[in-house]
Amino acid sequence: MKPTKIIKKGAALVLAAAMIFTGATGFPGGMSVAKASEIDFNNLKPLVPKAVLADVLRPYNVKPGDVVNVTIPVKASNYNIRKPVVNVDLSKTPGFSLASDVTITDDKGNKVESIFVSNTAYVKFAVKIPLNAKKGRYNDIPVTFITTDSYDNYQEVALEQSSKLTFVVDSQKKNAKLSLFDSDYPRNVRDNDDVNIKLTFHNDGELNADNVTVSLSGYESTLIPNDQPTANIGTIKGGEDGSVDFDFDAIENLAAGVTKIDVTVKYDNSDGTAADPQTFTLSMQTIPKKTEAEKLEVRPVLQVTSVNYPHYTVKVGDHFDVVYEFKNIGKVDAKNIVVDTTGYSEAGFKPATAYDKYRLASLKSGGVFRIRRSFTAIETITDGMKPITVNYSYYSVKDKTLATQITDTMSIYIDTKGKEDSGEVDNSMPRLTVSKYSTGKGKIKAGKEFVFTFDVKNPHPTASADNIVVTISSADNSFAIVEGSASMFINSLKAGQSETLSIPLKAKGDIATNGYDLTITFDYEYLTKDVANKNALVKKQNKIEEKLKLQVYSDDRPMVANISVGAGDTPVLNEATSLSFDFNNMGKSVLYNVTAKVKGDFKSTNEVLIIGNVNAGEGRSWSMDVTPQVDGMGKGVLTISYEDSNGNVNSYDTDFESMVSATNPDETPDTPTDQLPVDEGPKDIIPLWAFICGNVVIFIVGALVARNVAIKKYKKKKIDEAMREDEEL
Repeated sequence: MKPTKIIKKGAALVLAAAMIFTGATGFPGGMSVAKASEIDFNNLKPLVPKAVLADVLRPYNVKPGDVVNVTIPVKASNYNIRKPVVNVDLSKTPGFSLASDVTITDDKGNKVESIFVSNTAYVKFAVKIPLNAKKGRYNDIPVTFITTDSYDNYQEVALEQSSKLTFVVDSQKKNAKLSLFDSDYPRNVRDNDDVNIKLTFHNDGELNADNVTVSLSGYESTLIPNDQPTANIGTIKGGEDGSVDFDFDAIENLAAGVTKIDVTVKYDNSDGTAADPQTFTLSMQTIPKKTEAEKLEVRPVLQVTSVNYPHYTVKVGDHFDVVYEFKNIGKVDAKNIVVDTTGYSEAGFKPATAYDKYRLASLKSGGVFRIRRSFTAIETITDGMKPITVNYSYYSVKDKTLATQITDTMSIYIDTKGKEDSGEVDNSMPRLTVSKYSTGKGKIKAGKEFVFTFDVKNPHPTASADNIVVTISSADNSFAIVEGSASMFINSLKAGQSETLSIPLKAKGDIATNGYDLTITFDYEYLTKDVANKNALVKKQNKIEEKLKLQVYSDDRPMVANISVGAGDTPVLNEATSLSFDFNNMGKSVLYNVTAKVKGDFKSTNEVLIIGNVNAGEGRSWSMDVTPQVDGMGKGVLTISYEDSNGNVNSYDTDFESMVSATNPDETPDTPTDQLPVDEGPKDIIPLWAFICGNVVIFIVGALVARNVAIKKYKKKKIDEAMREDEEL
């Protein structure tokens, strides 16, 4: 909407231009003045500011879970950006969120309210990168300013970016992957048995598996559930386990055979999307009620008592073993035992031996045997959970004619990862990492020294790293080296080895409470196969950076001053008055949810005064209504409470005192007219005769003085009359 009033500055410019170019009689140079009615003020457009980058924006390389401090250098173009409200729109980068207020500072870090054409201002804010952020570039992040134009109308100004604000997520955390880590249930079931099935799942991923739900099916012909055959575990964190129990009753008149129970696991990824359901299979032998003749028969029972297999992600080229332990828990011996393994070819695993059947002539009651299967993951494997199934059969030693074969089966699931699309990976290259670190027992305080101790580890299974140079650095010198060099040397780290290093550091004194990156750079050498001659080894170099987020705490410095009660007047007992004070944040961090309350001899009208958030370096005066409760010197305590940057609640007290009057001196009490005091004169000061004589003397003296004054005036009047008569003659 266009303004209806004439802007003085704009009108003056137009009139001046009209005077110069149109000409007028009576002005030097033949100028004339344009009529105001000839100027179309409706077509005058306001000056709208523009926001432009003052320097190139470089991408921010981040990791999932990081908190990134962003600084954008900005200038105004065409017109100053006055007291803007800055908006950073992260809606198109799901999961990214602001982790601080948006501020504008000068090059010295001082907060400014406006962005000028001549000077560079710095828009600053922190962004939280979600844990489930995908690897890639994120640059669709508009930055806008709500400001006013030259007509004082509000305008939304978009930052014109020649280079975009970009976050590059270099790596992403592995999504949740659940495997059946352990199962505890009876392998043999008889009529009316109580059956408990306990399942333990392991999350092989780095991110949480949320809303984990486990359901069973396929049991209907054998078992009756005591409750719904579905249970919710909740959340299984990355690298942790979760368990669930189910209770059943076996039906009557069971038929001989094997019951297979399907276990279906459903869960959500940490970003809320549903993961692909996973299915596992349990099997149990059903043993029917024996006839009178069969009761005399005792049979062997083979059971898989444990399985060892990889609970990590298997990649192309990995070698691994699966080890089964079998036990005869029956009362008699088993014979003609055959164990074979199936399903590995479809999973992309190549066995170490082509013949995979294992045969055992006999196994005594209580006897145990183990078999090992070795596999290699071939190049055709894909991402997912792949099953390997073991099948086994046997006879009772009492079954002379081999009339009844007993069979059973069991499956395990192995997590697999296919080859990356980016091409071949140098599997011989060790990647050094910080396996653990410590900053001492206490918190890291701004301006204080601490000792940073960390373990450098080579997690590679075979390759060594040599001539290792470890360098410590930080952006903006947030952590300075106290003494010595920023680089340390390690001669060699063999496969699986680690070494502990320490270095004294000092946190920058003027930084706010926040997490700051400490960068650890590894430069090292390693041996690998020569591409041209695969039988030879060549030495290569590699460089890896690892960033750690260290939390620094800046001391809060809230300050209360100039506490005053009564606004200049003396407070009156039981009458409401004002209590005023100055509150300033002298620290480097924002104080959140600041409140004030009073206790002691002064009762506040409202229990708490809400001050709100107070930015670093800011402050103002506040007041609240209080009522004195005592007469005389009243003493009180002003309590300021706030939350620091970490959400911790702190408070401190300031004592004050003020004189309190019992009544208001400006108020005169009303006195009834019939009770006015009577002036009785002096009482018993001097005798009455002396008082009368004194008054007579005073009267005589006064009369004599009055007579002398009257005579003098009369004589002077006669002299003046005689002089006037002489002048007339």
